[in-house]
Amino acid sequence: MTLKSDTIVHSRYRIIEQVGRGGQGAVFKAYDSRLQATVALKQSLNKEPKFVSSFAQAAHILANLRHPYLPRVIDHFEEPSGFYLVMEFIDGEDFDSLLASNRGIFTLHNVMCWADQILDALEYLHTRTPPILHRDIKPQNLKTDPEGDIILLDFGLAKGFASLEKLQEVENFGFSFQYASLEQLQGNATTQSDLYSLGVTLYHLLSGTTPVDVLSRYTLLQGGQADPLLPLAELSKHVPTPLSDLISQATAIDAQDRPASATAMRDILLDVTNQYFIQNFLRRFSTALREGYSVKQIFEEFSTTSPAPLANEIRQILAELQNGIPLPKALDNWLTRMPGENLNIIIATVNAQFDIGGNLADKLDLIEHILGKRKRL
Repeated sequence: MTLKSDTIVHSRYRIIEQVGRGGQGAVFKAYDSRLQATVALKQSLNKEPKFVSSFAQAAHILANLRHPYLPRVIDHFEEPSGFYLVMEFIDGEDFDSLLASNRGIFTLHNVMCWADQILDALEYLHTRTPPILHRDIKPQNLKTDPEGDIILLDFGLAKGFASLEKLQEVENFGFSFQYASLEQLQGNATTQSDLYSLGVTLYHLLSGTTPVDVLSRYTLLQGGQADPLLPLAELSKHVPTPLSDLISQATAIDAQDRPASATAMRDILLDVTNQYFIQNFLRRFSTALREGYSVKQIFEEFSTTSPAPLANEIRQILAELQNGIPLPKALDNWLTRMPGENLNIIIATVNAQFDIGGNLADKLDLIEHILGKRKRL
């Protein structure tokens, strides 16, 4: 049953407009007269006995979820027109609309940060008791909040909400064929199915190319042909090979070839991200110094734009400088704290990108410190 504008539901929610639709229901933007706030009203028309009997229990589980990258569930109820979840409404255009209108500027920097945030949310959902699968990660279900953080929409009830065994028994609200894994198409979704959908979504955001669906891939591979989902680095030269390799792993047709969990994928992403940001930091450092920026300005920029581990290190350098510690000593402290693998990244980047000697070395002892560290490895 489609709800028209200005319809009052449950004596409380006034329908403003329909904002989404699936095979078993729809999502409406509505006004909550009690809280005097705009909300998302998610309707399910599923009448399967297993769904009906589990609805209240599942809604209670979802209402207790608290995560910064997931919308909050506010209420649930049943009406003749369907079963309803009331959720926090996230305003703005979704990523699918931005891609379609060519207004989606998805930089490598932003996508890697968003990927980490989504994996944080999946790690939270997958480790609940019972586990919760999203089952429909795609650009259409991604928005950003005013601070630029990702919000993962449309999770929970309609996508399954019991143990992994029970999840297979509950009829899907609907999922997007283009982003679904093979086992999900077969009705056997697991936590690694969400990792596949995330991998395909990242592929789309970074390449701007609609991904090849898994059924087409599987059919061609079974026929002895090559996988039509090319490595991302071959399509987008700005994507580092380690990140391309991780996305290829996440989009493996066989679930056993994917990362074992959201936590495992996030750990790999952290290593990839650290490499990228360290390299980018050094390149920016060199360029900014030549352009006349102060060291403090450069550190302040990267303390707010880098991922948490590197940002925390840069903030520590800033704190040391503010406490009167000379820059060479603060940098030496930083390099001493750094894991060997990250130091190797810095050394390789310096050798490839920096003009050792000349103005930069005269202005800053960073190069000498890095090369000195190399001798100690």
